[in-house]
Amino acid sequence: MCMVDYPDTYQLKHRMESLRKQMRELLRDMYVKHLASLSAHYVDQMALGQKVYGEYRGQFVLSKTASEIEERDSKIEKTGLRDPFYDYHCSVSILPIKDKILVMPFCDRREIIDLPRKQPWLIPYGYWNNTDPEDGVPSYAILYKID
Repeated sequence: MCMVDYPDTYQLKHRMESLRKQMRELLRDMYVKHLASLSAHYVDQMALGQKVYGEYRGQFVLSKTASEIEERDSKIEKTGLRDPFYDYHCSVSILPIKDKILVMPFCDRREIIDLPRKQPWLIPYGYWNNTDPEDGVPSYAILYKID
């Protein structure tokens, strides 16, 4: 995506803080839903007399599930392996080129990648004229344009 204007540093900082806050809130909601779903799955398995992942004796299912998610997340961070079901990491890069500022979200979560599209200060930036992207702009990135 690309910004609809060329903001000063203060405006750019404010916009990026707002976007990061929205991303954190969305990721928190996604994490809570994931935690609840996985916990309910384990409770269902235990109710049916099936063995569940790990040992739950003496620990609440919810806290054990949270620990499992944190362990998997830690493994992702240490090894760099992809695990979209457990990966809640994301970043946003801003790249000034010529008269534009591009905003590129990087995340395994489609909801986060789509979040910039909802910002009124960002518009899609594409290469519809079949030309090569400008230097430093990856062709695979979702880009937003500032006119």
